Amino acid sequence: MVKLLRFRSGFLALVLLAACAANDEEDAADAASDTSADREVVDAGAETAPQDTGADDVQPDNTPADAAPNCDSDRGPSMVEVTTPSGIRYCIDSTEVTQHQYKPFLGSPMTPGSEHERCEFNDTYNPNIATSTSAPGGACNQDRWTPSTTPNRPVMCVDWCDAYAFCQWAGKRLCGRVGGGAVPEGARNDPDVSQWFNACSQGGTTAYSYGNAFDETACSGARLNPDSGTFDLDSGLSPDQPSNVGSWSACTGSQAPWSAIHDLSGNIEEWTDHCRFVSTENGGSWQCPLRGGNFMDGHSEDYRCDSAGNAWIGASHSSFGFRCCRDLE
Repeated sequence: MVKLLRFRSGFLALVLLAACAANDEEDAADAASDTSADREVVDAGAETAPQDTGADDVQPDNTPADAAPNCDSDRGPSMVEVTTPSGIRYCIDSTEVTQHQYKPFLGSPMTPGSEHERCEFNDTYNPNIATSTSAPGGACNQDRWTPSTTPNRPVMCVDWCDAYAFCQWAGKRLCGRVGGGAVPEGARNDPDVSQWFNACSQGGTTAYSYGNAFDETACSGARLNPDSGTFDLDSGLSPDQPSNVGSWSACTGSQAPWSAIHDLSGNIEEWTDHCRFVSTENGGSWQCPLRGGNFMDGHSEDYRCDSAGNAWIGASHSSFGFRCCRDLE
C-alpha cells in the first residue's frame, strides 16, 4: 500500500490520510508553549560511515533475560543516560537512526502491522520510496534512501509504525512517557513526563537543544537570506537533504550529559509516542507528533523544543525520522 504524506505550515506540506481537526484539545493545552513553523538544511561533512553490509548485519539479541537495564546499544545509535528534573533515569539515542542502522532491520522476522494495534494497515517497513525518479502518491524521491552511499544520513520516509517497530527490534522503544507508555494529553512539554522534551530542553532549562537563544548556524536547518532578511528556502542557501547525523558540532546540549546528544533541533523531525485520535466528518484518524524541526523549516520557532507538528500515523515524508529511548527504572 502507498503511505501518504502530510503537509506542514509554511514550506513543508504533508498530505494526511484524513483531515486533522483545526483546533484539537492537545493544541489548546499546549498553546502557550507550542510554536510550530517551517525548517531547512545544509549538509555538513563527507560520508565517512562504516561500510553498509545490509541485511546480513542482523544478529540475535543475546542479552540475558535477567540483565539489569542499561544504555548499551547493539542496534541503532549509541545511547546516553539522562535524568528528569524529578530524578528518573532513562536512555535516549545519541543521534537519529541512520540509514546504515535501519537497513539490517529490514531483514528482521518482524511482521509489518504487528508492532502496535493501531498499525494493522502497515504492510512494509521499507522507506516509502518512489519506483521512478519522480515521487508520485506521496512517496519520497529515490535519493532519500541510499544507505550504501549515504549511510550516515538519517533514515527518512518512514511512518510512525515503522519507527515504533524498529525501536522494538532494537530493544528500545519510541520515545514517549518517562517510565513507559505514551505521553498523556497536555504533557508533551513537561520534562518530567516526556522523554523527548526532557532531553531536548536539557531537563526543562532551555528553549532549544543547545541553549535559550536561537542560533541559525548551530543545527542543520534553514539559513537566513541576507538580501531579504528572512529564512528563504528558495535563496540557494538551504540544502535539499538532511545532514549526516552528529555532523553539526554545536547542535548538542551545553553540558553533560546533554552534550552527547545530537540534532534534537533541526535535520529531521522525529516521531514520538504521543498519538491521539482526531475525529473528522469522515470518521477521523490517529495523529502523532513530530518534534524538533527539520532541514526544510524556515522559522526559528520550529526548532524550539516545545514545537511540534502532527501527522497521520501512516504518513511518510523526506523530513520524517526518529530516535529511540529505553527505560532504566
